[in-house]
Amino acid sequence: MDLAQCNTCKFYSTDDYEMDGITYERTFGVCRRFPPRRIDGTTSGFPIVEDDWWCGEHQKKFATDDK
Repeated sequence: MDLAQCNTCKFYSTDDYEMDGITYERTFGVCRRFPPRRIDGTTSGFPIVEDDWWCGEHQKKFATDDK
């Protein structure tokens, strides 16, 4: 059963990171469904989301889609 969670959505973007020679998988990323939005008076960015969150905008990521 495929779950419509952020980590299976084509708009979800994340990267693994390396520290002390060990590669870690992130459990959060950013949603790139819409353009960056103003966070405060001087900064803008994409919303940070958890892997297992979900919303009504989900579109399934295909095997050919990048992270």
